[in-house]
Amino acid sequence: MVSDPFMKTNNRSAPFVSADLIDELEKQSASLVLRARMDKTVDDAALQKVLTLIQSIQAQFGESNLVPFKAVGHALFAFTGLLSEAMHARNEISRDLLVAAAWQVEEQLVRVFGPSYD
Repeated sequence: MVSDPFMKTNNRSAPFVSADLIDELEKQSASLVLRARMDKTVDDAALQKVLTLIQSIQAQFGESNLVPFKAVGHALFAFTGLLSEAMHARNEISRDLLVAAAWQVEEQLVRVFGPSYD
């Protein structure tokens, strides 16, 4: 097993996320934020792909606290990028759509990365 220096802990038995999954999450997050930045619209296909990829991470890690920082960073980029662009949207409808998309991503992030208040 390859050791990832960006894991939350230095546990050598930590789960491994494929580079393809992280690369695809980076690509789709960038596509989502770029559309929001350029047009102040939500790229529905990229949003659904980001949500699906985050669910894939959740399926791989389950209840584990060991999630690679790269995966966390790309997922947070989608969330914070959408919120940031919503702040700059002049059209109230665009702003509401961007915020709604951001909160969809946030909902998935909480499921994977916590915090859990059970």
